[in-house]
Amino acid sequence: MEKFQFDVISQTLTITAQFAKMMNDPESDEYKLVMRFRQDFPNLTITKKTHKSATHCTTKSGEKFNCNQFKNLTYDRMRWFTTGTTFTGFRIAAEATPITTASSRRQRKPTV
Repeated sequence: MEKFQFDVISQTLTITAQFAKMMNDPESDEYKLVMRFRQDFPNLTITKKTHKSATHCTTKSGEKFNCNQFKNLTYDRMRWFTTGTTFTGFRIAAEATPITTASSRRQRKPTV
């Protein structure tokens, strides 16, 4: 039987993907356990456990960072970096040259 977490106060059952897969079989112990929880707690909420986000990143060259260096990377910031202007000056320039929407809908990434 896979592990699960149950919070009595919020009446939340947190399960893993493997537990959910085993729970679909009516003859399994996981199914019987969930049905027992539902009898005891009619307002039971079942949530799936997701993976934790990484606390550090390692590049291909072996450098280690405390967080993902690309976390807040946006198209505006990439354009600002490639133009070499100040970010406040870039915002004014970006308003003058909007992203074309007709070709952007057909492509995966918008173009300038």
